[in-house]
Amino acid sequence: MSNDLNGIIAVKLKLTRLGTSRSLDASDREVVGEAFDGTRDGFRGSAVLLTSKQVKPVTAHLTALRKFWTDYTQPYHEEGVRLSNIGMIDKFGEALAKTKAELNLAELTLDQHRDELLSDAQKRLGNKYEPGNYPPSFVGCWDAEFAYPTLLPDERLKQLNPALYESEKQKILNQVQEAAEKTIALLATQLSELAEHLVTVCTPDPTTGQLKKLTRFDALDHLMDRFASLCASISGDNKTKLEEALATAKQLMDGKTTASVRKDVFAQQELKDGFAKLKESLSGLVETMPERIIDLDEPEDVI
Repeated sequence: MSNDLNGIIAVKLKLTRLGTSRSLDASDREVVGEAFDGTRDGFRGSAVLLTSKQVKPVTAHLTALRKFWTDYTQPYHEEGVRLSNIGMIDKFGEALAKTKAELNLAELTLDQHRDELLSDAQKRLGNKYEPGNYPPSFVGCWDAEFAYPTLLPDERLKQLNPALYESEKQKILNQVQEAAEKTIALLATQLSELAEHLVTVCTPDPTTGQLKKLTRFDALDHLMDRFASLCASISGDNKTKLEEALATAKQLMDGKTTASVRKDVFAQQELKDGFAKLKESLSGLVETMPERIIDLDEPEDVI
């Protein structure tokens, strides 16, 4: 690992999934078109081989692994690639091993209900039911793997064209630095949002004098864990400021539970005032542009 990247690595997550639907062919769409007094070109669709509810006990494990991957990596400009630090490799390996074990058990359970699932599909699909659309066994139809592609240019380019190599390397280093800055801003934004939430829930209703439901009291621990993992290879003033803000938040929450805060008006006021001040202190770190929304839910598979 080159020292130029200061321990930063690229991480890809590859998910393998069983196709749970099949695109309708031209004749199927023609039937649909006629039913609606239209043409086949006006309709698209698919036959649902297995419903989302039926496969959710399996796919939920892949969804959880994907969330872990996004939580503990930084966004990067290359599609499908995110950044982390080399110290996270063991955690990625542990999460993958856990997911694979859970997938295997879930697939075995699904396989035990294979006859029921196919019987249900036959009822739903009618004459479009095809036994050949289903594998002999569901075991092994879902899988996950992490890969760690190289970030820096191929070393052979260094021999062939040193100037181009240095140019490409610097471009990548700049992109990595930009990703680090965005990570700090994103975590600061999430801390600011948490602070705003805690101010709100610690403010009694003006009419009833009662508190709203106290939620997200454990969110700070998760945020601090992500900061420790994501920012281990990051340096700079903004990291220091965020680290200090997290320490302040931790001090404010120390020893407090939802039950104790609900009973203690002084604790409520301390949290309200403290997190209001904390949110204000984060104004220079948070994202100033709307964050791009990425749908992390996997699209329905089509075969």
